[in-house]
Amino acid sequence: PLPISKAARKAKWVVVPTKTGLTQMMHDLALKIPPKHWHVVPHAVIKHTGNRDIARKSLNLKEDEKLLIAVGQLIPMKRFSLLLESVALLPVSLQPYVLILGEGPEKEALQSQAKKLNLSKRFEIRATDNIGKYFSAADIYLSVSSTESFGMANCEAVLAGVPSICTTVDAVPELLNQCAILVNDKTEEISAALKRLLTSEEER
Repeated sequence: PLPISKAARKAKWVVVPTKTGLTQMMHDLALKIPPKHWHVVPHAVIKHTGNRDIARKSLNLKEDEKLLIAVGQLIPMKRFSLLLESVALLPVSLQPYVLILGEGPEKEALQSQAKKLNLSKRFEIRATDNIGKYFSAADIYLSVSSTESFGMANCEAVLAGVPSICTTVDAVPELLNQCAILVNDKTEEISAALKRLLTSEEER
């Protein structure tokens, strides 16, 4: 197969899902202006809908219990360890039930970390093909990924109406703008954003 640089130059039509990605490709190929056959076409995003009460009952959540969900492969770039550290900074009385939806090699390490942070009773990892149910039940969505070329789960969470916090990386600001709270990768800032949403229904 051709290297990406040669393929991009030879292709009659190049599609990139974000302006950020287009700019990065131009930089990588040392181009000052994008060729006319390069186009920005965002991915289609599914709008998940569901009954909140039914979804929460299926997860055995208490009426006043806050559910925080995160989505992605259990790999280093998703930085779920940073998520756990940020939640652990919250007062115990404010800590939500944390549910990560995904599979991957870091599962056991994350479970071990949760135990060390005294979060294991309020932490779970699940694999699912029905993410809509979890968006319906969630109070907060959190993404602390170190990179996002598009961030499909981020967009799905926002479109589902879940109050969202995301690290400001790559194309995230372009796509979400004021639809989510954008934070850096400092545990203190992430924890403060969580506290802001957890303690105010108006903010959520």
